[in-house]
Amino acid sequence: MAFRIGTYWKEEDVKTYDVNEGDISFDTGFDIVNNKRTKIAKFSKEVQDGTFLSLYIDSTNSKELMMGQASLDTTGYATHFNPYEPEVAGGFIPEKPVGETITFGNYTPRHVGCAELKAGKEYRFPLYAKNAQIKAGDYLIVRDDSRTIDKLNITEATKPEDQILQALEDVPANAGQEEIFCYTKEARVPVTKKV
Repeated sequence: MAFRIGTYWKEEDVKTYDVNEGDISFDTGFDIVNNKRTKIAKFSKEVQDGTFLSLYIDSTNSKELMMGQASLDTTGYATHFNPYEPEVAGGFIPEKPVGETITFGNYTPRHVGCAELKAGKEYRFPLYAKNAQIKAGDYLIVRDDSRTIDKLNITEATKPEDQILQALEDVPANAGQEEIFCYTKEARVPVTKKV
């Protein structure tokens, strides 16, 4: 997907962090260009460009600050957004035979350039293709894919502290549009956590 989102990030606002993408498993699949079976690597918690992220401390090995998918974070909030695809340290993803796995902590993690979200700022964020009807002023939430935004369903159980990200435009249901113009009141946005 191509987003105009890159224009919102100043170079000095983008910092590089290692990213926790979980275990790497190896399988085979078909190359869509030449129709030949090929070996593929899959991250169990893959981060792609356009992912909402949260900072956390890697308690398993290095005790360093890392980024991970916001939907996997225990706080329920994203604090960063990466407009770029993660890069591999040394240029290559490690390799094992098909059917084997490399557990997180036993490989050098990829790194990602991401920007810290800022309070009182307008953004264009990726919108869920099958979004609910959104009116300007409605509150929004990051879906559990950590990559798209949709309307926050306000109920009695909705925490007031989740009413942070507001739509600045009307969008009909199932619009299929790529982005939504929105405003964040805080330096974080609420996220639907994966169960």
